[in-house]
Amino acid sequence: MRALASVALLFCLNGSLALGEKPESSTEPLGRVLPIVEPGLTDSVERENELFAQTLTKQVSIDFAEVTLLDAIKRLTEIGGIPIRIDRLALEENAVELHAKVSIRVRKVSLYSALRWTLKQHKLAFLAEEDGLLVTTQKQFEERLSRHFYAVPELLGNAADHDSLIETVTAVVEPDSWEELGGPGTIAPFNNGEMVGQTQPQHVRIARLFEHLEALQKTPNDPYPTASRLVSLFPDQTIAIDQALHTKQMTIEFDQVPLTDVIATLNQQGRITFYLDHQGLEDWGLEPTVPVTLEKGTYTQKRLLDLIARQAELAWYIAGDMVVITTEDVVESDLEIRVYPVRDLACCGLDLTDPQVRDIVFPPEMNRNYSSTSAYLCADATDPGHMINLPDYDSLFELLTTTVEAESWEDLGGPGSMYAFTWKADCLVIAHTQSAHRKIAAALALIRKKQMPVDTKAFLAEIEKRNQEIYVRTHLIIGNAELDIPSPSADDLKRLVEQIRARIAPESWDGKTTYVTVMKDRLVVRHRRSVQHEVTGYLLDLRVIGDFRGSSCRGPFHGGYRPPQISAFQSEAPPVPVPEVH
Repeated sequence: MRALASVALLFCLNGSLALGEKPESSTEPLGRVLPIVEPGLTDSVERENELFAQTLTKQVSIDFAEVTLLDAIKRLTEIGGIPIRIDRLALEENAVELHAKVSIRVRKVSLYSALRWTLKQHKLAFLAEEDGLLVTTQKQFEERLSRHFYAVPELLGNAADHDSLIETVTAVVEPDSWEELGGPGTIAPFNNGEMVGQTQPQHVRIARLFEHLEALQKTPNDPYPTASRLVSLFPDQTIAIDQALHTKQMTIEFDQVPLTDVIATLNQQGRITFYLDHQGLEDWGLEPTVPVTLEKGTYTQKRLLDLIARQAELAWYIAGDMVVITTEDVVESDLEIRVYPVRDLACCGLDLTDPQVRDIVFPPEMNRNYSSTSAYLCADATDPGHMINLPDYDSLFELLTTTVEAESWEDLGGPGSMYAFTWKADCLVIAHTQSAHRKIAAALALIRKKQMPVDTKAFLAEIEKRNQEIYVRTHLIIGNAELDIPSPSADDLKRLVEQIRARIAPESWDGKTTYVTVMKDRLVVRHRRSVQHEVTGYLLDLRVIGDFRGSSCRGPFHGGYRPPQISAFQSEAPPVPVPEVH
């Protein structure tokens, strides 16, 4: 094996088959395999999906006051219209008795939410089987994975970039649940998609995340919509509740009123269901009857919730189709996922999908040999004269993680996570609390309101000028330990020089102003920037130089190059106020 690997470099250098060349095609007709799928193998999975979907759409109202868990499940079976079975063995092993008491009062919520918050009182959960629902322990629920294959060729591109899509999913969809961090969840690439093993709720989120990414790939540039997209089991209900909380007002007064009575009062005021998470409070030794005092006044429901939660040292959030008042820990364990379109910010206002713009920013020869890169080439950090990093997601990452609840991001031990999905969608996918999302949206809006349009003509002229500059770059030629390829010999380096001269801009090497030569274990190249990029790409594909592309690549100083802007432009819109957050 080592012997085979060690000749890989020589094979390329000797020109037996030029890199990127294709063997002669056969004149014989090509056939294909058309499989006959055995019927019935996926019927049970489809039925499970149908039943779980019904729990999201079936609306119920329940009022359980100190009823037994068994009676509550029987009642939910009747009003939900779906058989519910109990995993008695799992409950016994966890010392959960069917005669344990539950109390919950919610109206016009989904069967999913009614079951979730009823069962949560005894650390239970439910999942859909082919013939009904199963109530079991949280541990069993997390380990009973459903497997789905997501065919998403548009998100993968060609050549397929599975890594970016997999990292997007595992970074924001319940990160701790994946096997890389010790969880049971699995994801693996195959051909045009990903095979995923996850719980049923997470599958819904993954499917909707993919839908949003595919939609963003088709987003026009003029006008370019910048509103974030919610990835949720109940996106429409969540958005409607959020709008109502910010607009509906209440005139109210509390004087040492128990929190339970305050929540009851809120539930009498409108269509939104407010639920006090007794179990969450009990876990932290907090009393649900803590007294609340509030001066008489007119408040939006959101402002009212903020004041009540602050006084009781609690938190609140929209849990799909209802508002839950609970502890900060519960809020941080149930993060909201949003997709933020940032093409305008990451690309400095340039339309990189325009072929004319792309050919100037990234000349075709700069990308020709970067076979392992995506469509957009990050600026080369080894180029002392490089001026631009497009698209620039690093700056957006730093901006948000520095200015929006800095200690709440995963790098500092917080719950928030973020990933840039760049292939045509040009977006940030972020999992965070709803309060943080409001701050993120406000921060991006503030930036957009204050940006001046890029002087595209001057910008592209500057880029084209820089790409024609001639400079010297040195490459340390190394072996590849992972492939067992030893460092090349002096003769290998001479052949490498010959190959570069013959394959890359062959008429442009004059030996004086432009040249490539060997200096011990290094190649020294003097040429214009576009050719330098092509040489670098060729050496990367041969795997004889280190791959620098995984690191951050900014300009020669912090913040990088600022493109020319139209200075006379003044935004007519007033400043965007930073909204209140809870």
